[in-house]
Amino acid sequence: MTSGLHQSVSSLSLVLPMYNEAGNVDRTLTAAIDILRSVVADYEIIVVDDGSTDGSTEKVQSWQEREPRIRLVRHPRNLGYGTALRSGFAETSKSLVLYTDLDLPCDLRVISQALALLDDADVVIGYRCSYGGSRWRRLQSWLYNRLIRWLFGLYVRDVGFSCKLFRSEVLRGYPISSQTGLIAAEVLINAQRGGYRVVELPVQYQPRVSGKSKMGSLVTLGILRELIVQYRVMSAGKRGSPRGAGRVPEAFRA
Repeated sequence: MTSGLHQSVSSLSLVLPMYNEAGNVDRTLTAAIDILRSVVADYEIIVVDDGSTDGSTEKVQSWQEREPRIRLVRHPRNLGYGTALRSGFAETSKSLVLYTDLDLPCDLRVISQALALLDDADVVIGYRCSYGGSRWRRLQSWLYNRLIRWLFGLYVRDVGFSCKLFRSEVLRGYPISSQTGLIAAEVLINAQRGGYRVVELPVQYQPRVSGKSKMGSLVTLGILRELIVQYRVMSAGKRGSPRGAGRVPEAFRA
């Protein structure tokens, strides 16, 4: 992984949705601060607490007392992954926005690689080049990616993986309404319709080291239900691929 300040990058907001991740807070915020201060001069970390009940909130508040660049957004109850990300996006103030999950599904050093691609991209999305989940989870992911591709013509490898970097105007140019994990597809479909340049970046998947995955069967059903409800709205525009959609830079090809 490369490091060093990226002179062409003015500022970056890191958005971390959180729900009952007390065992991951310290590890993730330590890593985030160490990496961000090494690659960009102006940054902020926005943690969105989606109704945690396990002490996660208090841990983040403790970090806030000694690190002013950390901001906490709180939901009074669990409102869903998509709603948490929307709250985080609304609070961002920097020129670039990157989001991932607080259990760190990817090594944050990938941020440096993603930033290096911005000369030719408006959106950089990570895709898992390794997958530590069960066969059922891998099948679910494969089916979901094919479904999104078939419905919306969105040709990317890993729609739902939580490692995506955007120029801020990509997120602010279109309304976002998803309340579930469908938000990843919605944002990429918006980028596609806007003609934004999308580049994919292979990322090593990191299994969580603490806590439990929130991606259960009820969450999956919620995503599918929202997909059905929103299909007509989300598919109202012209299908097609953005400039560079699905492209992998030569340096990062498998």
